[in-house]
Amino acid sequence: MDKYKSADKYASGDKVISRYKSRGCAPEGSRCEVRNVVDHGSKGVALYDVVALDGKEYRNYEDELEPAEKCPYCQEGKKFNSIYFGDTRIESYILGNRLNTDVSDAGYPDEEDGTSERITHCPFCGDEVHEEPDEDIEEVLE
Repeated sequence: MDKYKSADKYASGDKVISRYKSRGCAPEGSRCEVRNVVDHGSKGVALYDVVALDGKEYRNYEDELEPAEKCPYCQEGKKFNSIYFGDTRIESYILGNRLNTDVSDAGYPDEEDGTSERITHCPFCGDEVHEEPDEDIEEVLE
């Protein structure tokens, strides 16, 4: 077993943000995904292979990375558009791999209209989005 494995701050798949300090690392502020730990060097500081959202690969030392915050829109379901005018309400949000826009009118409470578009990446953070599991299937499996 690698003696440094338990000390690694990031694991494969972790989302991070680059802080530029040395040649070869991702540009300042780049959102990246950790691919693997490369080396711990003589000082025991981990070196990571990371891939930026543009697909370019870089190598960042541990102190050149910081954890990325969860995207409030694609990972927490926060509405990014809420417009009210009169009795009409328009709200947009991301659920799984669908960008949804709902339109409703308080004068017609039983009627709701809207649209749902399939997306592959979040328009805010750029992360890949995946289809939400079907609730009916989850209930059967439980």
